[in-house]
Amino acid sequence: MRAAILGLALVVGLMAAAWAWPGPRGDALPQPAAAQPATSGEFVVLTMALGERRQQVSVIDAKTKCMCVYHIDAETGEIHLKSVRNLRWDLELQEFNGTSPLPREIRTLVEQH
Repeated sequence: MRAAILGLALVVGLMAAAWAWPGPRGDALPQPAAAQPATSGEFVVLTMALGERRQQVSVIDAKTKCMCVYHIDAETGEIHLKSVRNLRWDLELQEFNGTSPLPREIRTLVEQH
């Protein structure tokens, strides 16, 4: 059942990617500047144009906190899995690549007043 839901979410994302793709003559449809989310139960699917010839589809499983990123080639239709990552431990971080003032420094200042 889980595989069927993931498959459905992926198909929805791929359909959105295909819909937003330029036509065979290069006639481009308007492209959104940012990713467009679509949700289906526990899955979030984000699509984004990467130039004129590639589309990126990100599938996020909210239940398992796992993310997959795919790139789709417009000319060949090939789908490439680019990365898979469990976000569980990422979401446990309080700060990463932060610059001053860091969140804990701000919290300390607020708690002093």
